[in-house]
Amino acid sequence: MSFAYGREDREPTRSPQQMQGDGAMNQPPNSGDLLRAPPADAACARVRGLLRDFVDQDLAPGLVREVAEHVHGCRVCAVELSRSEHEVLRLRRTFDALGAAEAAQPGSALPPDFAARVVEQLVLTEGGDFGPQAGSSESQSHRPVSGQSVAIGSAARKRSNVFANPAGMLIAGLFALFALTIGMRLFVVDAAKPDRVARLEIMYADEVFGSGRRPLAGGDILSETQGLWVRRGGTAFMDWHDLSESIQPAASIEIRDGELQFRDGAPLLIGGEVVVETNRGVEVPMADGSRLALGVGNYVIAAIPKDMFEDEGFAPGANGVLPGDLELQIEVRSGEPAVVLRGGVAPQVVGVGSTGSYVGGGQVSVVSNGPVIAGTSRDRVPTPTISPEPMAAISGNVFAPNGQPAAGAHVWLQYAAASSVHTRAKVAGANGGFVVATEPACESPFAIVLSLPSELRPDLGLVAVDAVPAILENGVTQLQRPVEMGYSTVLTGRAVDASQVPLQGVSVIPCIVDELFGSVSALTMKQTWSAQSGRFKLEQLPARLPHHQRLVLALSHEGRSTVIVAVPERGGPAAQVAEQVIVVPSLRPVSLHGLPANTLVTLLEEVAGLPVGSAAVRRTFTTNAVGALPFVQLGHGRVWMLSNTGQVARIAEVHLQQVGIFSVGYPASESVQYEDHFRPLQPLPGTELKVVNSYRHQQFQVAPIENIVASQLLHVVDGYGQNVASAQVFAIRQSPCYQQPDPRFLGFTAPNGHLSIGGVKVFEDVFVIGPNGGLAWVSRPSAGSANMIVTVPLQATGRVVLGPDLRPDPSNVDRVVAITFRRSQEMLVGMAPEAVRFATDGHWEVGGLPAGSYFAEVNGQTYPVVVPVAGFAVLTGQ
Repeated sequence: MSFAYGREDREPTRSPQQMQGDGAMNQPPNSGDLLRAPPADAACARVRGLLRDFVDQDLAPGLVREVAEHVHGCRVCAVELSRSEHEVLRLRRTFDALGAAEAAQPGSALPPDFAARVVEQLVLTEGGDFGPQAGSSESQSHRPVSGQSVAIGSAARKRSNVFANPAGMLIAGLFALFALTIGMRLFVVDAAKPDRVARLEIMYADEVFGSGRRPLAGGDILSETQGLWVRRGGTAFMDWHDLSESIQPAASIEIRDGELQFRDGAPLLIGGEVVVETNRGVEVPMADGSRLALGVGNYVIAAIPKDMFEDEGFAPGANGVLPGDLELQIEVRSGEPAVVLRGGVAPQVVGVGSTGSYVGGGQVSVVSNGPVIAGTSRDRVPTPTISPEPMAAISGNVFAPNGQPAAGAHVWLQYAAASSVHTRAKVAGANGGFVVATEPACESPFAIVLSLPSELRPDLGLVAVDAVPAILENGVTQLQRPVEMGYSTVLTGRAVDASQVPLQGVSVIPCIVDELFGSVSALTMKQTWSAQSGRFKLEQLPARLPHHQRLVLALSHEGRSTVIVAVPERGGPAAQVAEQVIVVPSLRPVSLHGLPANTLVTLLEEVAGLPVGSAAVRRTFTTNAVGALPFVQLGHGRVWMLSNTGQVARIAEVHLQQVGIFSVGYPASESVQYEDHFRPLQPLPGTELKVVNSYRHQQFQVAPIENIVASQLLHVVDGYGQNVASAQVFAIRQSPCYQQPDPRFLGFTAPNGHLSIGGVKVFEDVFVIGPNGGLAWVSRPSAGSANMIVTVPLQATGRVVLGPDLRPDPSNVDRVVAITFRRSQEMLVGMAPEAVRFATDGHWEVGGLPAGSYFAEVNGQTYPVVVPVAGFAVLTGQ
């Protein structure tokens, strides 16, 4: 079926009365739009000829209904309607701007309604009785037959008739004057326009949302770093304008059920599927760093989360590519082939009628699609690739603030199955959901979860490792609550020496410190280094942390002392926006004596600011003939000498005494086993520092508890005797290291406050952390006593208000105060938590402190304070 665009086929000329009867202005469609997207049939051709009048609300009610019903069932005409609406929107904006500019000019020559009057006269004159009469032989001979479009040339014939009479000439002259005035205005406006701006112009939007869940509509524009999310069942059509001087728009894009962001001047698909119709050659970036070179044609691009079944390390410090890679697909429906471009990999071509899929740097798998049948779903709407539902799986959701789906978030899961620990990973889809195939099926009523936001969401913070209760049903495990991310304030700092000279190459690693159990979890995936100016920046740090944990920075540099700096959670009021200046001091000169002669000696420097025995720097030296180490450089923490006696590693503390500018030291005569002070340490990449690098849920109940019905029960209640549900329960055994606790997670209390503790060993205590941070503990419960209920009251946490005399002066720029609380009494044997809290302007109250007696340190001064179970205490310097 062909259409002769430009022929002088036309409809009968109508009288002014007929025109006013149906309200039509008879605006012809854009010929370029017809060539780019031809009407499919006579009905489409008729509607395309009415679209401009429809948008201008110049059609009779019957025609309005006809157009509305047609575009609801015809995708092509719906897109063209969106184009017409956008065209009118831009014209109205231009005329509004010109009208405002004209009105601002003194002595304006044009009346405010000049444009409207000229257009009105043109319409009335064009509809006059200058051409062949309706129903004449000429008119009938030129009626469009079935399958032909409304001829665009008819408008030209009518305009020539208009200009052939005096009234038309007068109107034409006035219109020329108006056009000249407008042209001058446009020339001035164009001369003042800024440089070309890359953008996405939304033509049509249904169930489409931007940042903050703001609904988007036709006419909205997305600029750099902005994005949109399409709810299931919704659709968005948009034009992509890039910075090229070539044809604009570069491409038209359709997206359904997915998320797209505008990055570096190009649309970047986060998840879901898009249809791209290009007007010229373009390059489209992909979320994994690859690029797709597209010619002129029609393409379908999909980003599909791919399961990672390997049991890789669950520790946050795991190196390499993050689990949960995206499987990317490119289908070439028509036009020119597509080329997959990746660094270090030869370009690979996907031809017309084929689909290519790849993950990372792997081979591009190309398959033929076969013929496309007109009218099928694949011809009209792309069908996403859906993996078959796994027989066993863990499912959940990741949400950003305000309930937005955190598409592209990386989720790590640990769970118990077949009496062993299993690790899986997944990338959340466009709706924030994830389904992780598990084989064998999860057997624990909880999962250990860690989540990182998408690399494209630097405003969100990672979710620290924590336990999440789950529901088990026929092999399918559903997390009972979503993984919730928060907005994270960027942390900026500057590393300097004691003379405030910037230091380059200082390693900065954020760590999470467990205040109850003394573990340190190094977030090595967020490691950074200071620049030449000494500055560094950290994004996506935790916006909030589980109860009784804190955030610190470990700064390490060769030839300098390691520094630990506590920083506020990045989602709280104390999160500093100003740059933090951190002094990384030089090593101190030390002279050691009383050592074995001509022997390689290993010294361990303890790192202040972390729990005892959880971090150290290892240095080796060779003593001289008299057993001395003169003028060596060491850090500022406690120093231990390591020796091996048989198969047992032992350490002896080196006692140092300051003598002038040097420190002189001698090792203690008595030594202790290495495990009595240091726990197993792991090196941090690129540094001399070693830390415990563990988290409180690293060990959890794996084997099912035998005779769980008849086993001993723990009953957790609050201060009013009410049952406490979802409290986390741990079995605590004392490690040799200073009797520090070694926790093992047992699970969550049920709605009735009960949890079986039949798996607790005779040498283990029980520790409870309530959902609001309250604490309870039982020392050595009678694990061998069956049918017994042990009731423990959950002790609420208290609050402390920083008194006015300890607050900074109002003129002080730094308004954040760090308070260190050291507990004066143990909870269980070896458990004396040290908490760091931050107070700031308008938020001088700090909370989350277990009730008890503390010594609070503020600005180097120590003050006693008693934290009550209810209410608050005021910390003063009096």
